Amino acid sequence: MKKQILTAALACFFNCGAFAQPLIDLGSAPAAGQQHVYLTENFFQLEEQGETMHWDLSGLGVIDSSVTTYENPELTPYGDDFPLSNITQQLNLLDYDYFRYDQTGFYRVGQVLDVTGVPIHVHYTDEERILPYPCTYGTVYGDSFSYSYSYLGTNVLGTGLRTFNANAYGTLQLPYGTISNILMLSGDQAWRETYGMNVDNGINHIAYLLRPGMSSFILSAKKTVWYHNGVQQPTDSALSYLSEGSFVGLNESLVQAIGVEAWPVPARTKLTVNYGLAGGRLATIALRDAVGNVVRNMRVTMRSSGIQQVTMEIEGLAPGLYLLSVTDDKGQRGTCKVVVE
Repeated sequence: MKKQILTAALACFFNCGAFAQPLIDLGSAPAAGQQHVYLTENFFQLEEQGETMHWDLSGLGVIDSSVTTYENPELTPYGDDFPLSNITQQLNLLDYDYFRYDQTGFYRVGQVLDVTGVPIHVHYTDEERILPYPCTYGTVYGDSFSYSYSYLGTNVLGTGLRTFNANAYGTLQLPYGTISNILMLSGDQAWRETYGMNVDNGINHIAYLLRPGMSSFILSAKKTVWYHNGVQQPTDSALSYLSEGSFVGLNESLVQAIGVEAWPVPARTKLTVNYGLAGGRLATIALRDAVGNVVRNMRVTMRSSGIQQVTMEIEGLAPGLYLLSVTDDKGQRGTCKVVVE
């Protein structure tokens, strides 16, 4: 039965707008409680760029696997150290990435990494912008960042620069099926660390394959070339892709799981929004214009289950068609169209 559900879902992806230009925005941000299983394979260079591409990676195998879990920072051991974070990615039992997101993008604000049993707290004095919102084909962005940490009594200062380009879109063929509406984001993350008289520096060449509404990448390919005091070190590289079970789970939770309606139609100064959701959930209500820009944004908490109602101020918006979305902290989502006059 599971295989039949997946086959039907993938067939829909392929037939429903396979070559539309994907848009990654705030609705694709991860939510607490989501868990993804990734399968690891040897590095494979994704060089194809352009429109309506088809990446055939149906022959990928499995060398290893890993699990990533998104959590509320307050529920993690080191959440108090990163007060700006609103989502945490736990990479394993001891490693944590602390992020924040808003309508402008997805940012890294800190890390706690286990190095031979010693937890290293990495604090970003200048946040690292991992992904801009919105992001679509042709988006180009650069971002500098800086951080510091202490290891065995030595202070380490780090700086870096990300230069990325959303340079392709199309379909991705994995061993378990074909997925449409894929956006490729590729580029370099250059970094430099100084400690005492030592200098480490390198470049991470990275390609991400993303899909709108999915809270994490479908596939990533990363190759690291780095140097210690000018001497090249062994190259590190790997490719990771979302497992079949995780893909099905993510998709089932995101496809119009929340009923949403809004009035009046057309609206002028205020918009009344009704939606059904379980109690105790945190929801993001976003209004986007025709090109995907978030023009209004609200965060609300439901204290009881059932139909919820909120009022959104829309005075000053240009007349036209808008998309209203409600996304909860479990990754469920619902949308409806709104007309402003």
